[in-house]
Amino acid sequence: MKNVLHPIKIMFVILLAALFLTSACTVNTPNRQAAESPAVQSAAPAAEAADEPTVRQTEPPAPAPTEPPTPEPTEPPTPEPTEPPTPEPTIVPVSDEALNDGVLDSFFNDSVLIGDSMTAGFSYFVVLKRKDGVCLSDMKCIGQSGLFLKNAYEVELGKRATVLSYRGRTYRASDLVQKLGAKTMYLLLGVNDVYKYHSTVADYITCFDGIIRNTQAKSPDVQIVLITVPPVLKSYAWSCSYDYPYNNDVNEALYRYCEENGFGVVELAARLSEEDGFLNRAYCSDKTFHLNQEGNAIWLAAFREYARSQYESGAWTPEENADS
Repeated sequence: MKNVLHPIKIMFVILLAALFLTSACTVNTPNRQAAESPAVQSAAPAAEAADEPTVRQTEPPAPAPTEPPTPEPTEPPTPEPTEPPTPEPTIVPVSDEALNDGVLDSFFNDSVLIGDSMTAGFSYFVVLKRKDGVCLSDMKCIGQSGLFLKNAYEVELGKRATVLSYRGRTYRASDLVQKLGAKTMYLLLGVNDVYKYHSTVADYITCFDGIIRNTQAKSPDVQIVLITVPPVLKSYAWSCSYDYPYNNDVNEALYRYCEENGFGVVELAARLSEEDGFLNRAYCSDKTFHLNQEGNAIWLAAFREYARSQYESGAWTPEENADS
C-alpha cells in the first residue's frame, strides 16, 4: 500500500507543478505585450519619418541697418499770377418812367432798322421824338414803301425789284448794313407778303433766311433781331380773303426760326392786336395796317422793353455801348 500511494503522490505533485507553470505563463503574456507595444508604436513613426526629407527651418538674416536718404532741398513752386475776378454788373431794375425817358436807349447804338412803309412811317415818328430828347440813340430807320420779303430776297440775288433808298442812293439790305457798319440789324418785313401776295409760311421763312444769310456773309459779326409781323384791320384781312389773322401763323414760325438760329425777337404784333388777333383800330392811320402816332409809340415801347429785357438778363450793360 505504501508503494502504491507513493507513485500517486508523485503524479499529484507533477500535476500541481504543471498547473502552476500554466498559470504563470498566462499571467506573464499580457505584461509582455504591454511592454513590447510602446516600442512597436514608437518605431512606426520613426520609419515613416525616415522616408520624408528633412527640412531645416532657418531664420532670414537680419537686414543691415541703413540710414534714410537725405532729401535734397527743393524751392517752393512759384504761384502763377492770377487776375482778380471781374465783378458781375449790378442790375438795377428800371422803372417804366425811366424807360420812357430813354434811360436804356444806348442799347440801340450802331444799329439799323430795315423795313417797308410801316418802317418809313416809324422813322418820321423817331425824328420828331428826337427833337424832345433821346430816342433809340443813333439807330438808323430806313423803310421803303412797297418793299416785301420776296422782292428784297430777289434783290439780294441780283434781280430787279424795289430796293432801299438811303441819302439819294439805292442799296440791297446786305450792302446797306455793311456801308453803315451796323452792329445790329432789326428787320420788319412780311405784312405785304402775308396778306397782299398770299405767301405761305414756308415762303416767308425762306425769304427771310435768304436776306439774313446774305447780310451775314458781308457783315459776319452783325446781330440779327426780327420784329413780329404786325396785324392788319379785320376789314382789310377780309378784303384779302382772310377771315382770321394769318400773321399769327407766320409769327409762330418766326419764333421757332429765331430760337433755332439764336436771333432776337421784338414782340410788336401782340402789343397792337385786339383779343381777336386783328389790329386795334385805335392804332391805325388808314384802312389797312399803317400806324398812327399812338401805334408808333407802342412800337417804340416794344423796342425799349426789348432793351430792358437784355439789360435785366445780364446780356448787355450800358457801359458796353457808352463810347460808341
